[in-house]
This record gives sequence, C-alpha cells and structure tokens, in this order.
Amino acid sequence: MALESLMERGELADWREFALSLKGNEQLARDALRVSEYVEDRASASLIRVLVSQRFPGLSPGGERALPSLNQILAPIHEEFRQSGMSEAELSCLIEEARDEVWQEKQRGKAAS
Repeated sequence: MALESLMERGELADWREFALSLKGNEQLARDALRVSEYVEDRASASLIRVLVSQRFPGLSPGGERALPSLNQILAPIHEEFRQSGMSEAELSCLIEEARDEVWQEKQRGKAAS
C-alpha cells in the first residue's frame, strides 16, 4: 500500500504491516516522514512520526536528527479535540464503542474460522 493511501484510509492490518516494514528500513522511514508533512490527516501523520521515532529515534521529518517532544507530536490531535467541543467523557465513550466493535469483529472472525 502506498504511504499516502495508508495515511488516508489504511486499516489496522495495513498499519501493522507498515510498522513491521520499518524494521531496519531507514529509507522507508525517511520517505514516510516526508509524505507525512503533506497529508491532510494530521492524526495519521502524527502516528507515522511516532512509529518512525520508535524504530529510528531522533530521525526528524526533514531527514535530520532531532527528537520532537511528545507534546509536539500530539499537538495536532489535542487541537482537533479542543476544536471538536467534545468532552473527555464523550471521547471515552467513543473509544469504548470502537474497542467493543473491534472486539466483536474479532469474535465473529474466530467463529467463522
């Protein structure tokens, strides 16, 4: 899957495959960071940066060595949350619903096997 597609509509399996592909592949990490600077989905771009920083600590989007703080990485997510007007309780409920859906989907997959 192309990096742009991963960031725009990648599913959990795609993200797992990307994370595995990063192992020992600094060029892929650099390419992913470069693409993350231009995608519209800031949450996906932030996730790319976190995954890359786990495999290649200090590799920055510009290709130079620098380690962004966790606050810098999460800033776009925090800002979108603030702008959404959603309360922390509402976000917690939304996360729980998503977890339940994933769990139910896994259970249906196990039953079908």
